[in-house]
Amino acid sequence: MNLPLHFSPQNLIYFLIWCGVLVYASHLARVFREKQINLISKWPWFFLFSGFLLTLGIISLVLPAKGLKLGLDFKGGTLLEIGFSKKVTTQQVRNTIAPIAPVLKHALIQLLSKPPEIGEKNPPVSIILIRSQRLGKTEKQTQKMIKTILTTLKSQYGAVTLRQSKTIGPTIGHELLHDAVIAIIAALIFQLIYITLRFGWNLRYGISADLALIHDVLMMVGLYALFGKEANSPFLAALLTVIGYSVMDSIVIFDRIRENLTLITRASFESVVNQSVLQTMTRSINTLMTVLITLFALYFFGGETLRNFAFALLIGVTSGGYSSIFIASPILVLWERWSSKREKQKMLSTDSIQTNGKKQPAAVEPITDTENEAGEVPLPKRVPKRKPGRRRS
Repeated sequence: MNLPLHFSPQNLIYFLIWCGVLVYASHLARVFREKQINLISKWPWFFLFSGFLLTLGIISLVLPAKGLKLGLDFKGGTLLEIGFSKKVTTQQVRNTIAPIAPVLKHALIQLLSKPPEIGEKNPPVSIILIRSQRLGKTEKQTQKMIKTILTTLKSQYGAVTLRQSKTIGPTIGHELLHDAVIAIIAALIFQLIYITLRFGWNLRYGISADLALIHDVLMMVGLYALFGKEANSPFLAALLTVIGYSVMDSIVIFDRIRENLTLITRASFESVVNQSVLQTMTRSINTLMTVLITLFALYFFGGETLRNFAFALLIGVTSGGYSSIFIASPILVLWERWSSKREKQKMLSTDSIQTNGKKQPAAVEPITDTENEAGEVPLPKRVPKRKPGRRRS
């Protein structure tokens, strides 16, 4: 039986372990719903957990030794696609070319699976893609280094062919990064407008969803830097994908909140939100579970070409599902508390102003002996008449 190229028993064990964790998470969602656990009241713990991870990520971005490692798409470099007449592995190629130049020690080497080109008589058995920093300061130095690489590989593995050679300048990388930032900002703005309009010009829903999105973006970029992954154009594609996924999940929960507000009229807003979260949690967790199983399969069995892309999506999709339930909904409740408190204070201040503007009633005089509590003057007591009789001396 022919196993996948990147299949290994160790990766299979890791994949099965993570699948078990996801199934258990789906079971917990049902338990929470059956026991009617008040998740919204635990918002300080959720915020503390997110703050801890975000702090780690931001520190990783700020530290000079860490930082986000920009790939060739951003800082420029050299890309080589080389065909071999025999079967080779990426580790063999790395061991062969690493002594040629220091930049090649950290080059990204991938094994490609491509169909033969039209009219190609002798298609290569193996195709290797080498992505590294610029091999020379000038174009002449770069071409000289490429010839040295081809000569070294030919002496070790026989006939080799240079199928593609490309030099990426840093200017293209800066333009790509600039366009990506504009795309993210535009997505946040238009999603804010759309959600606000959808929920009846209610700005709090749009801002809550966008705050959860900013949480996901920072979480994804920070943890990506913390684990030392290299950010290329696939990372940006994953980032924009996560933004769309997170908003979709938040809108489902917000829709249920809006429906329950018309059905459950005697409960508090926090109770309605918690009930809505519990009602949609099973659906959200199961949807997230199916996506994560596919991403774990890509990460463990997709090879180096898809591993970084799958890793970015794993962080972003998990953060998106988490923030929709445990960040966006509590923000909505906290906003409602703040708004209600502000309205009460406004009403109290209005009543105080109206009271001060009116004429105060006259002071009540104390009740005298000649008046009873009703303010009536009591009648004089009757003196009983004496019976006629002898006059005493």
